[in-house]
Amino acid sequence: MKNLIENAILVHKLKHGLSTIKWSLKMLVSGDFGEVNEEEKKIIKKSLEENERLILLADSLLDENGPERGKKFLDKKLCGLEQIIESAIELHSIKIKEKKIKLDFIRPKEKIEAFLDKEKISIAIQNILDNAVKYTGQGGKITIYLEKSGNNLQLKIQDSGIGILEKEKKNMFAKFFRGANVPKANGGDGSGLGLFIAKNIIEAHEGKIWFESKENVGSTFYISLPLKI
Repeated sequence: MKNLIENAILVHKLKHGLSTIKWSLKMLVSGDFGEVNEEEKKIIKKSLEENERLILLADSLLDENGPERGKKFLDKKLCGLEQIIESAIELHSIKIKEKKIKLDFIRPKEKIEAFLDKEKISIAIQNILDNAVKYTGQGGKITIYLEKSGNNLQLKIQDSGIGILEKEKKNMFAKFFRGANVPKANGGDGSGLGLFIAKNIIEAHEGKIWFESKENVGSTFYISLPLKI
């Protein structure tokens, strides 16, 4: 209990600082402190994107002790996953354009809705897409597939990135794990928590996450979530 309280205080302080930075950046990009040119706006918007991701990460840290505990914090409502994916793509749009990545979103033929905690599922998808963008090289490709399969919805995020070393695949969802080939990629400065948190959130929804990967070829992450739980 003591650790939970200490964590809650730490997250609260962290979010307070991040929120202050967020509003300062928003004021800058809006020109409240004077006119900014397009290149400056681009840099500020990129900083806002990273700041928002850190705020979402802070929100999820209290749920990192496993799916059973995570279930208690879910606020599930009927929502469409297509919109969540679109928001995740938009959040990473600056990096995607900078790296000239070709991103395709293969949408379902029918509208798919499920009972999900929209905020937490958004974090999980953003974390996976963040890795795909970060570790895909200049001019690479990312394809996102969403479909309904029986009583589940299935999401696939495929990239042409650096891939995962065979010997390290068993550790991919471990807390703070960083691959040995990560420093070779642009932006290899992550926390090592992204996939750990994503797995925790998905399993709290009674879903599954797994992947296939080959070094220097790319990775594909799969998510399966029940439509009704």
